[in-house]
Amino acid sequence: AGNDTNDEDYPMIVIVSAGPDRTFQTTCDAYSGTGLTKGGDDIVMDYTYETASASVDGLWRIKSGEPDTAEIDKQLFVSGGARFTSAINLTAPSAQLQLGAASMLFPTQADLATCNAANNQLLRVNTATAPITLEICDFANGGWQSVSAGAGSIWQLGAGDDIYYSSGTTPQVGIGNNSPTEALDVTGNIQLSGNVAFSSAGSRVGWSSGADITESAGDLLIDANGGSGVEVTVGADSLDIAGDTVITGTTSGVTTIDALTVENVLGTDILNVQNNGNVGIGVADPTERLDVGGSITATDHYKLDGTNILTDNSAAGTVLLGKSAGSLTSGNYNTILGSGAAGTLSTGTGNIIVGSGATAPDVPAGATSNYLNIGDLIYGDIAGNRVGINQAAGVDVTTFDDTLEVAGTIDASGNINSDATVIGANVTTTGRVTTNELYVQNTDNFIPGNCAAGSFHRWDGNSWECEADTGGVGGGTQDLDSVLTQGSDANFQSAGNFSGIAIGSNTFSTGAQTLELDVTGDVGATYYCDAAGNNCFTAA
Repeated sequence: AGNDTNDEDYPMIVIVSAGPDRTFQTTCDAYSGTGLTKGGDDIVMDYTYETASASVDGLWRIKSGEPDTAEIDKQLFVSGGARFTSAINLTAPSAQLQLGAASMLFPTQADLATCNAANNQLLRVNTATAPITLEICDFANGGWQSVSAGAGSIWQLGAGDDIYYSSGTTPQVGIGNNSPTEALDVTGNIQLSGNVAFSSAGSRVGWSSGADITESAGDLLIDANGGSGVEVTVGADSLDIAGDTVITGTTSGVTTIDALTVENVLGTDILNVQNNGNVGIGVADPTERLDVGGSITATDHYKLDGTNILTDNSAAGTVLLGKSAGSLTSGNYNTILGSGAAGTLSTGTGNIIVGSGATAPDVPAGATSNYLNIGDLIYGDIAGNRVGINQAAGVDVTTFDDTLEVAGTIDASGNINSDATVIGANVTTTGRVTTNELYVQNTDNFIPGNCAAGSFHRWDGNSWECEADTGGVGGGTQDLDSVLTQGSDANFQSAGNFSGIAIGSNTFSTGAQTLELDVTGDVGATYYCDAAGNNCFTAA
């Protein structure tokens, strides 16, 4: 055999023959593998290990470069025992150690008692524990550690209950439960420092009746579109629900339970949503779509069917009920306020409309803080208790001298009663004007003079005169001709109800009066009667 480290290239078996003549020659012929002829020259036959290994498809060989290591390309079958005084190296990528049933026995605590640097990461079986445990030498962390409860294992041995599992087509693990019925069945509390993720589209979280979800430190986040019949108690922070929230109220046709109820710390309902759609704020049993028990403060608009019915233009103390408020074309008993209010309303009764034009009504001059304007028709000085009708737009209401000032005609079909002065252009009435003093200024109908107290105005046929009132109705000391002959104004005079007529004298005689008339011509009358009113006859 050769003496080089690579023995594959050197002969392992060499046969030297002197030939048939048994005499070694000075040269040798190489063996050709065929039969030899007797008497030939000497031959030399060499048979290398490489040749032998190749002929049987693999044998033990010295590993190239490692003369102390043998290798073979065959599997090993050991029918007896095997003993190794050093390590078995299975670090090659495809290296495997396959064992059959009951084919591996670990040393016990009696065989491998010490955990030191030399024994680091060795395994042993500790038969002194119940149940028997598999231990690993973890020299850096204090010695032997149970594989099932330490040394970085998933399962840690603690003071609580054991962990169980059940085999089958669907493995089940129980914590504190030796008969798990779910993939993970826990008896007791679960504390998580991370997240719980549900990757399946049909994943659900369910709670038994009466179960609570409570938190005391951080936020409780529910990010799902499912539902649960549990009470969620949140601490000092918020409850965030990401996505749509659907509250079904009740099930199985029961509609007497409120769909949503929010209570204060005293247990009093502050928000109540009923199954019929009514919402109550501060009202436990709302009877309308929105039933509020208290005041409502709004900083923007109130709208009805998209139309502003109440707005705030941010001016101090100003409330406008809609610019161009109302879009009705007909209707009864509507109250519409605003610039251009009810511009389309053409028919109906009982409507109250306050507003004018397409823009805001004018602000009266001199009264920018306390005024009344109804459609630029009625202006009022609220502080001065003055109202003007048909005044100029933007009139200074502080200049009003009287409680009511009308720029135009007053047409009345009834009485106008006043204990003060009535001042105007025309006073037209089918009734009467009752006042302590009446001054009418109109050259077309009535032109009074300056009459002293106790006098009245009398038409003398050409003009109105002041005459003392010393007698009864009809003209006092007027003569009969003045009473009965008044030209075109005779319709305004009356000679009736006189106590008598004095002819040729300014005074009446005492006693019963008799009037005898000597008339030339006809006396027109329907009936002629005696003094007692009897024996009446008609004219011939």
